[in-house]
Amino acid sequence: MKQNIETYLKANIGAQNVFLSFSPKASIRIVTDFPEDVLIHQTRGKVYASNFLSGLMPDITIKTSHLVAQKVLSDAHDDPRDFLDNAIETMLDAKAREKTETKIHIGLLKIVTRGYLKVLKMGGPKFLNILKENGLDSLNAVKKTLSKLIN
Repeated sequence: MKQNIETYLKANIGAQNVFLSFSPKASIRIVTDFPEDVLIHQTRGKVYASNFLSGLMPDITIKTSHLVAQKVLSDAHDDPRDFLDNAIETMLDAKAREKTETKIHIGLLKIVTRGYLKVLKMGGPKFLNILKENGLDSLNAVKKTLSKLIN
C-alpha cells in the first residue's frame, strides 16, 4: 500500500497540509490487514510514505483495516479541515473503531512540541463537535485520553 498511500497523499492537499503542520521529526505508522506497514513523515517540506523498517520508532502507530486507511487517505480534499472531518468521522465510526488500534509512543511534551495538537485548531467546528460527541470536550479530556494511549 506504500504506493497507494503515496498516491493518495499526493492527491490530498488537505492531508499534506496537516502533516506539514507537524514538526519534521513527527512520524505516523500505519499498519493494515492487507498486510501493509507504512511510515508517513515529512522531509524538506514534502510528505512521504515509506515502507516501515524495524528499529524505527514512530510517534504514533495506527493499526486498522485496509478499507479504513483507504477511506481516510483516498478521499482527496484541498482543505485540511475537510481532510480532518473525513478522518475523524471515518475512524470514529463504530465498525472502524472495532478494527482500529492507536498507540502513542511519545510523551505529552513531544505531542505538543511536534505539533500534533494543532489539529484541534485546524479541524474547525465540525471536527470539534465530533470530538465533543465522543467525550473530548476539553483540553483536560484530550490530555486524559492521550495519556491512556501512550505506551
